[in-house]
Amino acid sequence: MTGNGSNGTEVATWDAKLGAWIVDEAGACKAFLGHASLSPPPYVELYGALEQRFGLDFSNLRLAFGHIPLCLHGASHAAARKAIAGQLARRRSTVLGTMTGRVERHFGNLAETGTVELMAASIEPFVADFMAALIDIEDAGFDADSLISRIFSRGMGIAKRKRAEAEVAALRARIEASGVSDQADVGQKLAMMILGRDALTGTIAYSLRDVLVAGQGRPFAELVFPDLPSATGVPYIERMAHEAATIDGLTLAPGERVRIMLRAFGQSGDPRDRAQFFGTGAHTCLGRPVALEAWAAIGAFLVSLPTTVGPLLCRARNDDIFAIPASLELEVCP
Repeated sequence: MTGNGSNGTEVATWDAKLGAWIVDEAGACKAFLGHASLSPPPYVELYGALEQRFGLDFSNLRLAFGHIPLCLHGASHAAARKAIAGQLARRRSTVLGTMTGRVERHFGNLAETGTVELMAASIEPFVADFMAALIDIEDAGFDADSLISRIFSRGMGIAKRKRAEAEVAALRARIEASGVSDQADVGQKLAMMILGRDALTGTIAYSLRDVLVAGQGRPFAELVFPDLPSATGVPYIERMAHEAATIDGLTLAPGERVRIMLRAFGQSGDPRDRAQFFGTGAHTCLGRPVALEAWAAIGAFLVSLPTTVGPLLCRARNDDIFAIPASLELEVCP
């Protein structure tokens, strides 16, 4: 089943398994992304329902979801955005002031010849370091197999949700042990970590892959880094119609789901569309400026290296929420 717009072109495709409309064209994605009749699924309520159904405790996940702007609507969304913006503003100068050193520490291995597995040796440690600085926690304690950032998955089973709850509880304990006692501040730091880690990891990793593949056989000094990342670690977001609406010609009933494929902005052929990776309007990613600073710092450092880009082998991670390589094996040549 497809939904056609007023001009007769296909706007969306119905996925019966997901129970959602799939929007996978850049122009249509823009229209759906910023529409006021769509809002995020009610994650706090959904986890509350799971607690009641299975007799489990998801209080730490509910605390986090209650401070993630991406998961909220209306006044609660506006309040969460204001709070997160304040957290970012307080840490921005410190994070940017140490950015160059962090990049050099984690990507300096590319100055030496040999095989480097970029995910484990550079990208994941850099993002962990970066996020710890952003939330002002010395050790956030995430490992590469953490489930914390995958709590948005509709397909994750109860056992994994219980493990994610335990991980969020452990992170909450580290935040509180650092001297943060206000629960709103704790919730905001949890939200920043959950939103930022895997999204930034995937965006940097796949965008860097594109740069390295294009530059294979050339010195690092000749690499071309675009101002905007060429890929996103968040291939899609989901929205629900909280009221009847017609968007770009597609009529939605209240409660109908839409999966907006952000990856379309990297496939449109217009590099300017990549700005939409970070959302638009009221849901624009608050971390966009500092994420772009990180991307620019990585590019500036890599073009200073004396080595040459060799073959790159990329293997994707099995993940239904984020787009992240399981490995990026690069041969660094003289």
